[in-house]
Amino acid sequence: MCGVTFDSNVWRRVASPIKFPGDPSLLSYQKLNAACRSGTIQGFLSETTFTLEQIKRDDRLFWLRSFAHVSTTESYVGSNTLKIQASIRSSNVVVPKVTKIVQDHLNDAYAIGIRILRSKRISVPPNRALLKDTKYFFNYSSDAEYHLYNNKYGDIARALESMGIGIANIKGKGYANSWNKGRGHWTLGIATMPDTEKETVAELVAEWADADAIATSIAHGVIYFCTNDVGKGSSNKGIVSAMSPAKSRVITSKYGINFISPDALVVKLGL
Repeated sequence: MCGVTFDSNVWRRVASPIKFPGDPSLLSYQKLNAACRSGTIQGFLSETTFTLEQIKRDDRLFWLRSFAHVSTTESYVGSNTLKIQASIRSSNVVVPKVTKIVQDHLNDAYAIGIRILRSKRISVPPNRALLKDTKYFFNYSSDAEYHLYNNKYGDIARALESMGIGIANIKGKGYANSWNKGRGHWTLGIATMPDTEKETVAELVAEWADADAIATSIAHGVIYFCTNDVGKGSSNKGIVSAMSPAKSRVITSKYGINFISPDALVVKLGL
């Protein structure tokens, strides 16, 4: 069995090829669908597909402005020890969008054996409406196993960030904001961005989602990351993309995961 993560631009076509009759790669999607059904492929999706990427593009800047809610409580333990407890939760001002179309595609994906890989970050909004049923997720044998994988995902996500991709794009934008100028946390810079930056921020969040999807795939030992994205659109906008040939080659060399199109994957696996 071969592990494959399907990117946000291909998973619905793999899950529900009959709903995309005009797609030029329809035959490839049908073959990938059949391979998932037969167990030749163990298909995966990233949780970010349903969290970060389901925040409407026009709402992403507003969401980042409200980002996380942090609350603290203080209490004294004994006569001279101050105990501080902090609670961080995601903003509930903006939540991921849920549509019947996405729900139907997810059910089709589940039916052919595709499962969602956890990719948890503090303050990223959970999609409770769409993902309230845990059956959609990869089944960990225990809480300890889940934490092992999630910690590994976090380590890899930070390593990718150090390469300038993923959330690094947003942080860089926040730190470079003319108001911020290194005076504080990157979210302070994002908070003062004008609405004219909406489209740029929408792209930055998409790149963040991509990098985290790659990180969780690597953490779970997935061999192929199936995508139609080669980073051209982001690169043309001055955004460092994990999908660009230069970055994807480095990621493959370091971690062994292979970036591949649906058509090429069909050929590679002899489907």
